[in-house]
Amino acid sequence: MRHPNRNDGRLSRRDVLRGLAAVAATTALPTMPAGAQPADTGGSGDNSDGDANARRRALSKGLQWLEQKQHDDGGFEGGKYGFDPAVTALAGQAFLAEGSTPGRGEYGDALARCVAQVTSAAGESGYITVRHEGRASTMYSHGYATNFLAAAYRASMRDPLRGPVERSVKLLADVQSDEGGWRYSPSKAAGADVSVTACQLLALVSADRSGIDVPPETIDRAVAYLTSCQVEDGGFCYVRGRGGSALPRSAAALAALEAAGRSMHEVLQRGRDYLDAHRPTPDEALRQPHQFYWAYFASQAMCRQANKSHTAWRRLLDGALFSSQGADGSWNDGAIGPAYATAIACYVLGQTSPE
Repeated sequence: MRHPNRNDGRLSRRDVLRGLAAVAATTALPTMPAGAQPADTGGSGDNSDGDANARRRALSKGLQWLEQKQHDDGGFEGGKYGFDPAVTALAGQAFLAEGSTPGRGEYGDALARCVAQVTSAAGESGYITVRHEGRASTMYSHGYATNFLAAAYRASMRDPLRGPVERSVKLLADVQSDEGGWRYSPSKAAGADVSVTACQLLALVSADRSGIDVPPETIDRAVAYLTSCQVEDGGFCYVRGRGGSALPRSAAALAALEAAGRSMHEVLQRGRDYLDAHRPTPDEALRQPHQFYWAYFASQAMCRQANKSHTAWRRLLDGALFSSQGADGSWNDGAIGPAYATAIACYVLGQTSPE
């Protein structure tokens, strides 16, 4: 249950978001291509008092739901990934974006439990994984968990968090495939795909921004792999040299490449053009495959002041999330579970809220 009057120690939204890998270096943006949906800048803007108040209400209800559903060990049940550290890490990112730090702030206790659950899943090898009901989590979980722990370390500078992040980074460097990416298992021989690689690259950037020693060549090779997966239309295929683009993985690749901060204007421009050209309406948005997954990454790639279409993307994501929130404050994707969907929805609302 929520506990009142825990407002001490809160960071500003700007300070916390700087600690998340999602905050990418700003770059000049391209001209929108023919056929793209233009940003709607008329009427009451995205930053109007009404929009901001609606966003705060939706975010508050969602965070309260997450805190109420969290177990004492920090995890969340439900769906096929119950108690997976990835779900806990995403909830932790949402609490961080609200402004709390582990043990301090309105959601400080819930955030501290998230940290405890994720660090308990971190082995001496550096791999962050758990086995639940016969199913082991994968490198997806490792990437989300590392991203979160690095951001929590930056927000709190708690020494016990540094070791797990350092070991996690070392593991990523050691098992990076010859192609430069990662796939589902922590093995060089596992190969690489765009989705898993984007998660690991965001984790590495988060660690680097938190003062953890990250080999530059590990980031460079991951950037090179993702770049090599960009196809003719500006989107990204799933495995290098095979197949076409799709919105979810293209949003993930673009978010990771934006965060990496390397000089690749043409690649980023083509990626943004692709996302703008494939931007759904709010009614369509959360009916698409992997809807919360792509919303998570699209908010990082497109909802920044540096992006000229950020207003349209904010309105898209806000509209979709406002209309799909349950009366109890939660969201549900129908597959992975309500904790996963609610954590991402809260993170996205936190990302798109004006600072």
